Amino acid sequence: MALRFVQDLSLRPMGETKPDEVPTSEIVLKGQPTGTIIGGVVLECAVARNGSYLLFTTDDVPFEEMLGIHLLDSELREIDRARIGGIYSTGTFGGARLVGSSEIDFQFLGEGTTWTVEILDQPTWRIPFFPEAPFVWHPFGFSRHFKVRCDPKPGTNGK
Repeated sequence: MALRFVQDLSLRPMGETKPDEVPTSEIVLKGQPTGTIIGGVVLECAVARNGSYLLFTTDDVPFEEMLGIHLLDSELREIDRARIGGIYSTGTFGGARLVGSSEIDFQFLGEGTTWTVEILDQPTWRIPFFPEAPFVWHPFGFSRHFKVRCDPKPGTNGK
């Protein structure tokens, strides 16, 4: 089944956080709180595929924005996540475009850089010590449910 944009999902920020913590929000689906808490306070984009949801969130921190990518199953349990960004890096999410049945392209960090997230049909093996793309951080683990790649690499300005 192909990806589709979701309009009936939103976030409700959970309040104050400490400076070294990622702000969190509760997912609201069709106007109803779900009890599911994820990192981020601004929902940049939400897509659905085969009953699962892929959410893109930012923290609303000027001059040091991070992009959270959250894959949720049909029960809204987070099954995989990643963050794109770094210290003193600023990105603006935009240009989200669905590609085929399992990929979404967008812009965030790096002028002229296209980021792509591919949702995998089955979890695959990953080596937790090596990022799959520059500025991409996954929690420690040996499997992943989506891949993140970018082209060209951030900082190359397309050259």
